[in-house]
Amino acid sequence: SQTKEDAPFNNIVINEIPKPISSIIFEDFFDNKINLMDYRGKLIIINFWATWCNPCLAEMPSMAELYDQYKENDNIVFLYLSKEDTDTIIDYIPKDDSLGQLPIYKVVTDDDLFSTRGIPTTFIVNRNGEIVIKDVGSAVWNDQSVVDYLDKLL
Repeated sequence: SQTKEDAPFNNIVINEIPKPISSIIFEDFFDNKINLMDYRGKLIIINFWATWCNPCLAEMPSMAELYDQYKENDNIVFLYLSKEDTDTIIDYIPKDDSLGQLPIYKVVTDDDLFSTRGIPTTFIVNRNGEIVIKDVGSAVWNDQSVVDYLDKLL
């Protein structure tokens, strides 16, 4: 069983009994629809963000560094999801170097399981398809403690 001391995050909820993920649909900028269930068996980092959210944008450089460390690893998937219009997201990306490096998608269908009081909110889903961490608010994602924690889950 995990405790808060085991996880290097800020405002976290650790699911003592992990919650199985459900099917949410999101799409890339070419209108290709993707189902979250397609990634079962992989460690999944899901970050909900928006272009108007300053705390979201503040954590993106550390998110980009974390993504860069794992992007060649087929056992981990990073999903940066926004509920904004695709055009709004695409128009904003050139304004932020970090965003241009990340796999960004638009949410098509949502689920109460991934509801949150605010953004940024990041969910970590283990390889069994269960949400183990929900972190609300900005975090320093490239911190070594985060890397160590993810490595344990891999």
